[in-house]
Amino acid sequence: MFIKLNSQDFGISKEHLIEHEKTVKSVMLNSNFMTKEKLFTISNTNLGIALGFGLAACAELKIDACPMEGFDSQAVKKILNLSDDFLPVAYLAIGYRDESDDLLKVKKFRFSEEEIFKKI
Repeated sequence: MFIKLNSQDFGISKEHLIEHEKTVKSVMLNSNFMTKEKLFTISNTNLGIALGFGLAACAELKIDACPMEGFDSQAVKKILNLSDDFLPVAYLAIGYRDESDDLLKVKKFRFSEEEIFKKI
């Protein structure tokens, strides 16, 4: 997907992008430079950044969104038919709320600002 979109949007040849991908993979995955544990840690950090941008984009579009974790990664991988290069670690559920839902009409409890914040 990355290669297809970059090739279309930026006029970069697919062959060049495929060679770039091979180089990055060889450095990141097949060397002592990067262990799988370190790569997983870096990926999780970047995941947080991506989720943040996804949440912000949804908020801008007035779409409800909720990041989720704590699911069976292997089961999701199997259902989505993902290769061994992927390990699902989070979801970003998005959608529009049902405006007819009576729970939306219930007054919500909120602490006052004075109860939450202390001026120093």
